[in-house]
Amino acid sequence: MNEQIKPMYQLFQISNQDFFMFDTYANKIKRISKNCFEYLYKFSKETTNFFEKAESVDDIEFKEFYKESLKQGLFKKFSIEKLQHPMTELLEDVLDANIESINLQVTQNCNLRCDYCPYTGNYYNNRKHSNKRMSFELAKKGIDFLYNHSMNCDVVNVAFYGGEPLLEFELIKRCVKYAREKFISKKVVFNLTTNGVLLTDEIMKFFSDNEILLTISLDGPKNIHDKSRVTANGTGSFELIYEKLCYFKEKYLEYFNQNVSFNSVSAQDDGVIDIDLFFTEDPLFEFSKVNTTFYSTNYLSDEKAFDKQADKFRQHMEFEKYKCFLHKMKRVKALPTRIQLNSFNEVIRTAKQLQDFTGIPKVFHPSGPCVPGRKKLFMNIDGNFYPCERIDETSPCSVIGNIEEGLSLDQCKKLLNVGKITEEKCKSCWAIAHCKLCFVQADNGGELCAKNRLDHCGNLQDTIIDTFKNICVLAKSGYHFEEDI
Repeated sequence: MNEQIKPMYQLFQISNQDFFMFDTYANKIKRISKNCFEYLYKFSKETTNFFEKAESVDDIEFKEFYKESLKQGLFKKFSIEKLQHPMTELLEDVLDANIESINLQVTQNCNLRCDYCPYTGNYYNNRKHSNKRMSFELAKKGIDFLYNHSMNCDVVNVAFYGGEPLLEFELIKRCVKYAREKFISKKVVFNLTTNGVLLTDEIMKFFSDNEILLTISLDGPKNIHDKSRVTANGTGSFELIYEKLCYFKEKYLEYFNQNVSFNSVSAQDDGVIDIDLFFTEDPLFEFSKVNTTFYSTNYLSDEKAFDKQADKFRQHMEFEKYKCFLHKMKRVKALPTRIQLNSFNEVIRTAKQLQDFTGIPKVFHPSGPCVPGRKKLFMNIDGNFYPCERIDETSPCSVIGNIEEGLSLDQCKKLLNVGKITEEKCKSCWAIAHCKLCFVQADNGGELCAKNRLDHCGNLQDTIIDTFKNICVLAKSGYHFEEDI
């Protein structure tokens, strides 16, 4: 069989009666019969010519299915000829005048020593906490860089990161003032991520007065939060934060409800049940966005550091997903938990992608990489530029420039087109249009490694199929996606 014209599809089912295929090149899911499913499964395992086999089948049902599918643009005699991100040729112009944000690492120090933090040194390859801090002069240069490269942007974003950024509150105040004066003709949005321990009335007032978009790290109730988020002497930090948050909301109610969000980091164990209930039932978080993530597996120095999913975790997630679906279909009044709302939003995003993206061109690239430097440009205390803050600062391949020399166009193009290191595998992957892998998964601490990247493919493909299944379950149950897309 000619691999260059092999149709690309993936089969899945949601029950013993419900069978589907996903056509990669058309980016469509199609419901099929069990009979057609079995034919397609058989063809996928053979090395003979697919099209000759399909056209020679005498089964009337399959003949009608195949004819209809061809009319719908499925089973194309098509192949991706070259991997190249569609923004590659435009990248120089984009980075010259369309940079939307800069994230300033104002300090590498922190007043907590969270167990899972990539900078604590327990499980990850990355820099360690230090007393290094950003000078106001360097911060100004970073803001100036954003000013000089955001000509086409009506709104720009200046963010503050650490370490714990509130250790440098005076610097942050000066930066906000300077940015407002610099961007007098543009809207400036400010973001800050904090553990909340250092919040004071003065800081709360400043945040409220300047409408800072604030993300507070809070892992859940005391018994969960204090397992990992501890001070240098091992004391839990929950009680240091919670009372301040209650006061914050009471005194600055409108600001709190509109501008304060929370990020919870969890193990994939039964503790997620307590986290879910905490953020769902506590009125403190009633109007706040809550994002729950799980321990990162990027840059792990010990691959066995975090346990696999516990049975209770899987059961809870499946049960809550079912409740969420029933709620969205207006069959139950009970509100879904925060974690499941986040999961449902991923289903909606994928459904929208299936609707909006109707085919793959001959020059294409896996959809994972962002445009390095455009939306989340990160500058550390040494003035080095990175695509975002979720990288290994000690890895040379993460660096995309510096404040003195600017962005390296060649390095940005390399990270943008990270799929080139696994090009032949990517071109023949049914999940290419829904891939979420960026260069981070390929970074082995200094070079982009094909094996590292490919090691993530199996889990990613399983996740994509699970999302497709969720879409099909909802569609079968009568859910109208157009209400959310």
